[in-house]
Amino acid sequence: MRSVYISNIKKLHKKGKVCTERAENSTKKMGAPNHHVLPINIDNTPLESIPPYLKATTILNPIGDIVIETKVAASNLLKGGRAIKNIAKIAFIATAATAATAATYFANISEIEYRLLGCKFGGRVGQVEIVNNSLYPLEIKYYHPNNYKEYIRFFVNGQSSHTEQFNVGEDWGIKIGSRRVQCLATASEWKDKKFIVFTDK
Repeated sequence: MRSVYISNIKKLHKKGKVCTERAENSTKKMGAPNHHVLPINIDNTPLESIPPYLKATTILNPIGDIVIETKVAASNLLKGGRAIKNIAKIAFIATAATAATAATYFANISEIEYRLLGCKFGGRVGQVEIVNNSLYPLEIKYYHPNNYKEYIRFFVNGQSSHTEQFNVGEDWGIKIGSRRVQCLATASEWKDKKFIVFTDK
């Protein structure tokens, strides 16, 4: 499970009960927030305004590139022997003035995940065939290795396949539906100079 809380200071004051309930639910599901939650204070929200659950672990106060600093902080969590899937939550704490900015960073979570993967290029380049064996359409997103940003997105209908008419390298990132971003090299099979991605694997 992966989720992001984008909170503004007024809601933290007026809806403290809601925040507390969310924290309690998170505690029941995951226990203590260490190694599971990465709170990021992007607008100097006062400590006393932050829900107790988020204060129970180290809060990141970025002063430069929030994506890079989040990558480093998340990497430090991983050094404790935790797999990337165990970083269950990244919490953004913002005032109303920067809530829109926080929403932008919410969209960048997959880019952060992609950076953390450290996908390597081994020389394989080709088209990608997406084979959707499910009954429902799935959204597919590609991430470019040069800037880690989303390159293209499209839907593949259920019980069908789709091939984009351009070549990509094995170090590209791919996101299938609501799953985490994966390196194309590990998410696919290499056959006849083409990457084959089965959405049910």
